[in-house]
Amino acid sequence: MNWRHQLTVNKRKTVMILLSFFVLYFLLGAFVAILFQPYTTQSWWTILLTPQSRWIVMIFLLVSLMIVLTAVFFGGKLSLAGTKAVRVTEDSEDLRAKQLYNIVEEMKIAAGLRYMPAIYIMPVGYMNAFASGWHEKNAVLAVTRPLLEALNREELQAVIAHEISHIRHQDTRVMTLVSVLASVLVMMIDIIFRSVLYSKPRRGRRNDASGLLVIVIMVIRILLPILTAFMVMYVSRKREFLADAGCVALTRNNLGLASALRKIHQGHTMHEKDVQEAYEQTPNESVRSLAYIYSPRKSGIRNFLNVHEWFSTHPPLKERLEALGVKDGEDAS
Repeated sequence: MNWRHQLTVNKRKTVMILLSFFVLYFLLGAFVAILFQPYTTQSWWTILLTPQSRWIVMIFLLVSLMIVLTAVFFGGKLSLAGTKAVRVTEDSEDLRAKQLYNIVEEMKIAAGLRYMPAIYIMPVGYMNAFASGWHEKNAVLAVTRPLLEALNREELQAVIAHEISHIRHQDTRVMTLVSVLASVLVMMIDIIFRSVLYSKPRRGRRNDASGLLVIVIMVIRILLPILTAFMVMYVSRKREFLADAGCVALTRNNLGLASALRKIHQGHTMHEKDVQEAYEQTPNESVRSLAYIYSPRKSGIRNFLNVHEWFSTHPPLKERLEALGVKDGEDAS
């Protein structure tokens, strides 16, 4: 599968994810409309035809549209939330940051991108990198400070080429959609759950059904992450193999990425406790985890509160090395 075919596939996935998201919000709005109706003997579909219910459903659909627009225009910046990331420019005085800028510029030209992605360094306690954004013009490319310090120029170039390939293939569009939409969807159901749990019964409502409503919402709260996990599964892990292949095509070198991936893996396994604490202490990791070049899950680090980690879309390190033509025990430095 070449990158042009992957571009077509990702466009189709984007449409499917958007449609699924609007359907979920329609159903969520319909549920709320039924939930907050006064006691009535009407059937549920009759309730949905009332003006009040139509307005509630319409509000939910408008909210979903606003979320989509937020993902489109600000998804890249949202992926940096909580990291205190520092923007890297051509005039950066930090030598490593300046080198990073030059490498990104080289790979941007090699990939034929029209726009330079916004480059950030994340001062966090783990080695990783990701790209995000709806299209080239608002794309964001971020590397962590430990990664920047640990890799040599060849390895750093390979990581950047991998992330540039994600932008080129429009993987970032799909990943941004899934991450932002799924996170906000779970947050919305949490708000509904709390509003029902702590609100006072209103006059005219069937009070003896309040316990049942709480149970129903709890079930939805459990099922929604599963549905979003299926969205994550839909974002095939082939995208990592294709980005790895794109890296080799841009750098004409397979050993740089193999060596970088090994260093990142070793950094996670040798300092597992410290790295796990660093991930847990960094806010909004669920928005970034799908986009990382390396999934912490592959080194044994788990965060079961993060829905995206339930069904990892990152292939094992051994498979990625084999696809790069490097055996697991072979020296890639």
